[in-house]
Amino acid sequence: MFDFDFNREVMTLVILLVCPGTVMSLLAIWAAVSRLHWFFRILAIEVAAALLLPTRVYEAVVFFLLQSVLVMGTILCIRFVRRLRAAVHHEDSDDAPVAVPWRPRFSLKDIFLFTLLVAVLVAIGVHIWRHQHPFGVAWAGVFATSSCCAFTTLAALWLAWGQMRPLWLFGLRLLLLLLVIAATAATWVNFDWSGTEFWLLAPFVVAPSHCLDFIQLCVVSSVAHAVILFVFLLLWHTSKLPAFHRSRKAPAVPGESTTRRDIRMMRWAASLGLVMLAACVLFPSASLYWKMAHPLTPIPDQRVPEPNAYTEILQAGKALPLGSSPDVQTASMATMRTFLNQRASMLQDVRTALDKPGCIPLDYSLANPDIAPPLPPIQEMRELARAFLVEAAVAEREDRYADAARSSMDIVRIGRLSGHGGLVVDSLVGVAIEAMGTNKLRDIRENLTADDCRGLVRRLEDLDTTREPASDVYQRDKVCSEHVYGWPSRLYDVFHELAAYPDESSLLSPFSEAIDRSDARNRLLMTELAIRAYRLEHGGNPERLEQLVPEYLARVPIDPYSGEPLVYRRRNGEYVLYGVGPNRKDDGGEFLTWDEVILEKKGDLFLDTKSDWDEEPEDENGEEDEEQEDAEAAPSKED
Repeated sequence: MFDFDFNREVMTLVILLVCPGTVMSLLAIWAAVSRLHWFFRILAIEVAAALLLPTRVYEAVVFFLLQSVLVMGTILCIRFVRRLRAAVHHEDSDDAPVAVPWRPRFSLKDIFLFTLLVAVLVAIGVHIWRHQHPFGVAWAGVFATSSCCAFTTLAALWLAWGQMRPLWLFGLRLLLLLLVIAATAATWVNFDWSGTEFWLLAPFVVAPSHCLDFIQLCVVSSVAHAVILFVFLLLWHTSKLPAFHRSRKAPAVPGESTTRRDIRMMRWAASLGLVMLAACVLFPSASLYWKMAHPLTPIPDQRVPEPNAYTEILQAGKALPLGSSPDVQTASMATMRTFLNQRASMLQDVRTALDKPGCIPLDYSLANPDIAPPLPPIQEMRELARAFLVEAAVAEREDRYADAARSSMDIVRIGRLSGHGGLVVDSLVGVAIEAMGTNKLRDIRENLTADDCRGLVRRLEDLDTTREPASDVYQRDKVCSEHVYGWPSRLYDVFHELAAYPDESSLLSPFSEAIDRSDARNRLLMTELAIRAYRLEHGGNPERLEQLVPEYLARVPIDPYSGEPLVYRRRNGEYVLYGVGPNRKDDGGEFLTWDEVILEKKGDLFLDTKSDWDEEPEDENGEEDEEQEDAEAAPSKED
């Protein structure tokens, strides 16, 4: 079901989930079968639970405590029943006296020690109550999963330490263990209180196989937990095999020395295997604990300007309902004109606010139990961009190309403001909004005057200096997720750090490529406009891009993919301008489709490299429709 890479990621998840659970189960078994005083055994359980508090995984603390109570209680009850049955069986017998079953007897010392244990437990509970998630935790899932894990521990203990004969009884134990494993996997699938499905599998799996892969992960983890427990307990039991004790006066039995030597070798081999298995389980658990217990990254300082253009634009955009902007590809001119007349004041307010500084006032707290962190009003910004796109489309059809360019440039500015100071999702949406404006400017650039081109170039150069580095945005997103989502977000980061993506740049790469692609297209547009202004004023194209500096360009634009100036070549009186594209090598100006350049990483990136959604359908009856609309809009003689 998995390919090689995803299989490696799933195995990493299994290790991260199974090893800590195995340590918890073994500690519960030790507390149940140890001969230490009951106070020290219970205290060890509570100390281990308290050590989990710095990780802020409070569900795991409750999970461990409940599992320990079930394991210890069940084992103690079984021992009590056995001793009671033995006492009843030998009640009338003349054999040696049997130990009397345990009866509750408490001294003042025992009451004092019990009070201390209760005080520690209450302190742990108060800490969990005060620091738990604001909207609660799926405690039902925690209780169900911990109960099944406790029964898995008991079944593995019974199978490992029980007698091999009769075989039907051993088969019954094995069947019981398999049933408990299935129940554990089922509860983990139904009650995913760790958020594993959403946080750890969503980035790698595409529906509909998503659910099947998560179920397989739960099954593999449950089986691995039971197998490791069984092997560990079997090795533990073998290392404690009693040696043969023979009286010095007793005659030697042929072959006894060989049997004793074999048992000694078995004990040594079991002890060695026990140490190795313990190291394999403890090392990932300790590493995970160290990383999860690391303090939270401090929230970075954010300087929000006052007044904030972002806030003012959202306030003005409240008058624009979502989905109310006409589709520029299908709407009629009359519809778009009516829309613009109704929203004229709003568009002017937004245009005025764009001249002010602004950024997203990022909130690092949880405001919505269904959406966390609270997403900025992304859809509102996209709707505003569509409204300006309607304005640009109307101006273009009316041959007012300067006005169309101004509206398109406003779209680019809205897109840049939509991602400034925000998270990764904000920046990606901002990039998409910017593309709406740059595509329109690309289409009308041959109809612009030299002054229009000069003004657009200055605007684009100013915006180019305001781009936030992708690494800064990614780090801010990481800190915000860590504070809002809590420990599942930290587990997500630890998972990538340990095995799947040891280099953080591999996670940053898709987002960084989106930013580079947007910057490359903006700089290509900027250079194309400067070349057009030069051609209109000098009657020909420049020989080199350096001729555009400083009259048309402040500096030669740099290709973000190569780190060098954009490629500009003269061919037969014309010119070719392009960037090297995602493959980061010059293919000699090879013009390919968008999918070939971006997805397959072939050829070079041109400004006119269009994606499928850039193509507007041709309207064969466009002129007739416009004439009919103008006729309908014109006043009649009777009027």
